[in-house]
Amino acid sequence: MHAWAVHPLVRLVALALALPALACQPASAVFEHVAVVDATTSGVVVGEEPTEGVAGMGGLVCAFSTDDGSIGDEWALDGGEREKVQDVDDATGRVLAVGVDGVHVLGSEYDPAGTLRWSSPAVRAARLASEGLFALDEHPRLGCVAAWQGEGRQRSHEALDASACRDLQGLAYDRDADVAFVATDRALLRVDRAGGQELLAEGAVALAHDPGRGLYAALDGGAVSGLEDDGAARWSTELEGQVVALAPAGRLDGVLVAESLGDGSGRLYLLDGADGAELGRVEVPVAGYDLVTGAGGELAVLVLDHELHVFGLDPSRLER
Repeated sequence: MHAWAVHPLVRLVALALALPALACQPASAVFEHVAVVDATTSGVVVGEEPTEGVAGMGGLVCAFSTDDGSIGDEWALDGGEREKVQDVDDATGRVLAVGVDGVHVLGSEYDPAGTLRWSSPAVRAARLASEGLFALDEHPRLGCVAAWQGEGRQRSHEALDASACRDLQGLAYDRDADVAFVATDRALLRVDRAGGQELLAEGAVALAHDPGRGLYAALDGGAVSGLEDDGAARWSTELEGQVVALAPAGRLDGVLVAESLGDGSGRLYLLDGADGAELGRVEVPVAGYDLVTGAGGELAVLVLDHELHVFGLDPSRLER
């Protein structure tokens, strides 16, 4: 557990003043607005520990409290700039961040030095694998590749269509099976570590994976679908606006959806993972991005206009 201290560059905004619309939700709402941090962020992760998260902020990697938004430890990784935090492994405490020089992995105690595990200026996205890491990399000789690197730095790769790197819309990773799901506006691909790839659908604009439920994808802008890992559809739910981000809520047997509306505002939904039925929603004044969940979906972090907003979800208020 970190000892939290407010960083001078980060202003903690009083919840009663920041985003008044969020404070006006009915008492029966599933969502509770918990905390906000006014900071320009680049990627955010929250693990099973419900009181802390990690985000890229101004070239640093910073830990923050999900209870009150205060900033704790921070790390300036050697050789790293504009770090985008993309993954966390609760079992080991490792955190993965992608910078202009490649992929950094911070160790079980958030190693202050960081470790440059994948040296490349063209990594589009990366995730922690069961051993080592997975990366989508625009290799200068091989083109766009889905690549794995083991703990011993040995590598294997699978060549992909150039659009997988150029037009990447979403990346989800099943760490247990070592399978990547890659979404572009032209294809939704399943790529495994043995080198196989399978076309699951003709494109997606957002993607999330839950080991217990399978895939969630926005196959067109305004609908969310529950899919099996082979792409077979289980359900589809049409929404009013455009889906911009998805995140699994496994402990709640659901999926969180960030939506952009035509007037520039947005919504955050919780949908039932079994049939896509709406279980709750909260209105937000601007469309969000970088949606992630922690504590099995009982905590959600959504970036709204460069602020990190933390929401708690109350399972006792779900009506199924």
